Amino acid sequence: MAASCGSNAMLPPPQESFENSKAAQEYLQVWARAHGYAVVLSRSAKAGQYLYFICDKGGEYRNTRKIQDEDRQRKTSTRKAGCTFRANISGSIDIWTITVTCPAHTGHDASNTTLAHPVHRRVDVASREQVLELVRHGSTARQIVPLLAQREPPLLVTSKDIANLIQSYRREVLQGRPPAEALLEWLEEQHWPHRTLLGAVSEKVQRLEGLFFAHPQGLKLLQRFGSVITVDATYNTNSHRMPLLHFVGLTSSNRSFTAALAYLPDETTLTYMWAFNALKELAPQFAPEVIVTDHDAALSAALLNTMPNAAQILCQWHVRQNVEKFARPRLPNQAEYEQFLSDFDELRDARTLDRLQDQSDALRHEWQDAHPALVDYIDEKLSAEHLWVAAYIDRHPHMGNRVTSRTEGAHATLKRYLHTRHGNLFTATQAMQNHFVTQHNHIASDLANDCQKVPLNILGDPFFVELSKNVSRHVLSILKTQDEVARRIAFQEKLHLVPRPPHLDQRQRRRPHLVPAVYPPRWEFRATTRFVFCTISVCPSLSSPSIHSGEPLRSVPSVFPACSTLSDLGRRVKRLPRPSMDG
Repeated sequence: MAASCGSNAMLPPPQESFENSKAAQEYLQVWARAHGYAVVLSRSAKAGQYLYFICDKGGEYRNTRKIQDEDRQRKTSTRKAGCTFRANISGSIDIWTITVTCPAHTGHDASNTTLAHPVHRRVDVASREQVLELVRHGSTARQIVPLLAQREPPLLVTSKDIANLIQSYRREVLQGRPPAEALLEWLEEQHWPHRTLLGAVSEKVQRLEGLFFAHPQGLKLLQRFGSVITVDATYNTNSHRMPLLHFVGLTSSNRSFTAALAYLPDETTLTYMWAFNALKELAPQFAPEVIVTDHDAALSAALLNTMPNAAQILCQWHVRQNVEKFARPRLPNQAEYEQFLSDFDELRDARTLDRLQDQSDALRHEWQDAHPALVDYIDEKLSAEHLWVAAYIDRHPHMGNRVTSRTEGAHATLKRYLHTRHGNLFTATQAMQNHFVTQHNHIASDLANDCQKVPLNILGDPFFVELSKNVSRHVLSILKTQDEVARRIAFQEKLHLVPRPPHLDQRQRRRPHLVPAVYPPRWEFRATTRFVFCTISVCPSLSSPSIHSGEPLRSVPSVFPACSTLSDLGRRVKRLPRPSMDG
């Protein structure tokens, strides 16, 4: 609907005078915003003494590139509607005047929102700094938009406006440098330890093919709590589609932490070896006892070559997934399929070698005739039984980490700070800084609370109250459980062998961790002095003091440093005097 000259639909601004050009332009835009239109600078003259403005819908579309409609790859549109509104600002040093030469708006109606005009959505300098500060602390464009709209005075923008502002800022930061070069300089500025894997493009040009990096605090945590780590690669973190190798540890409070990360060009044994060697170089005192990985042959080979002294555990969940995938097409009957998986679970969870052999024989007897391929597949898996069967892996202090779910959770936590999978290595790595800050604050809080708080369930026990001053609450809960088990199976009679009723054999099958497996199944020990048996199947996997260490542990509580890990606790208890087994 066109408006004639002098129409009240979109009123022109009155003629006013101002002290400077900026104040006059702001007044002109404020007036236009209040009356449903916007103005843009068309041209200027005499070094800015004359500024000529038109309606943002003024002028006609011009196809400057001479592109035919059928050749256009993007469906574009134009705001120009031939509006005839004209105004100018002119002045000298201290007097600037707004003059309207044609107040008529033609070809369009008044808008009912400022979002219809890009010029009204421009972000001023102060708002720009506020937006960039929010972005640096991990806020996304869709989170920033409502924040600006609800402030006073409100600023109405779209997510696209904020995204464009962020992209403009990132181009400013790069200063014409490639993102990889900017990233390496940023890592140096932040003092983040890192190692690069470079590939030659020409005699004078090299390309960044791999990058290993870590937060300094992450390496300190790794050296302090490095007895067990889980390693797994995650994807969709950057526009180059480079896998991100994630090293995850756990503290004495059982909280996961990101120890180090590595962008990899591929997932071959040599590349994994480079990543592990980089970790050893940056953390020379790091000597893990257990490393948990998924079912990746290249990763396993790299570990064997670079960290031969560490016990490797294959994720039991991944092993079972492979068994399910192999068995599903060969067992269409659901009942048979579930029975086979149940038999496999019993084999996987066997706690002793004898039990493992029994379950293996039972599985062969049950399935060899009808499905020999399944038995052959299980035999193939059993060639590496020391990596995933409970009877073997529970000999190592894995702290209950038999699967890589801890790493999967760390992947998800890390990606919450990335927000997108389309960023380059520079923007993705910068976004991780917020993750590290949050992670280290949580860990510092945990350790402080472990040294300050006492669990309610140990208040009545002076020994555990004293121990709580030096040991984390998570470790205390495990020790308390061990102590309760010890009390249940300790006797006040002289140590000797007596026949054991048959029902105790049933108890051993149901709860093998409560009955010592080192003694004949038909006999049990009794004691006249306070003596407790070792649970064997529980303690090695947790690297905690066995329950037969309860007496010397209670008598020497001062040997433990503040917030000890289970591994430290276990090693110290092994050096304590043991109760005699003589009568």
